[in-house]
Amino acid sequence: MMAPPLKKLLKQQFGHPSGMLGHVAGWIMALQNHDRTEWVVQQLKANRDDHILEIGVGPGVAVQLLAEIVLDGTIAGIDSSPVMIDHASTRNYPAIQSGRVDLRLASVEELPFEAGTFDKVFAVNTLHHWENPKLGLNAIYNVLKSRGQIVIVEQPRGVSPDAIDLVGTISERLKTQLETAGFENPSVKSQPTDSTPIVYVQASKP
Repeated sequence: MMAPPLKKLLKQQFGHPSGMLGHVAGWIMALQNHDRTEWVVQQLKANRDDHILEIGVGPGVAVQLLAEIVLDGTIAGIDSSPVMIDHASTRNYPAIQSGRVDLRLASVEELPFEAGTFDKVFAVNTLHHWENPKLGLNAIYNVLKSRGQIVIVEQPRGVSPDAIDLVGTISERLKTQLETAGFENPSVKSQPTDSTPIVYVQASKP
C-alpha cells in the first residue's frame, strides 16, 4: 500500500508532472483515462486530412489514436511539462518521424503556431490548470481556421456522480468562457461514467 505522503505527492503530479513521479503519473494517466480518451476522439469526428491541435497532450494517447485516422493531415500537441512531451514523443515516435505528428513544449497562452493553422483544437481536463484561461482561449482562436472547431472537455475528480446539476454547471461556465472569447454556437455533450460525467463542449470560430 502506498504511503500517504507519497500518494499525495503523486496526486500533485497529475496537474504538473515533473521528475520520476511525473513519469509514473504519465503511465497511470495513460491507463486510467484510456476509455475517456477514446470517447473524446470519437466525438471529434476527425477527417483524414484534418489539422488538429491538442492542448495538454499528457502521455500522448489521444494523439496516437488521432494519428491512426488523420493520415493526410497533421496532429500537433503542446504541453507545459517536459516529462509529458517525452512520454507522448515516445508513444508517437513513428508518426513524428513521418512528419504527421508535431509535439512541442509550450503554454496555451503562447502557442507556437501560425494563425489559421488548425481545423480543430481540443483540450481534455486541462483548462483549469491554465495560468490565464482568457489568454489561452484567445490564442486558440488565433490558430484556428475560420469555421474551425474548439472542444473543451472536463471531468472533475472527487465529485459525486449523482450531483444533479454537475453537467449543467460545468457546461454553462464553459459556454460563457467560449462565447466571451468570440466563439459561436456552443453545444454540449455528456457521457455518464462510474465516477463523474464527462462534459464535452464544442464551439466554432466565425
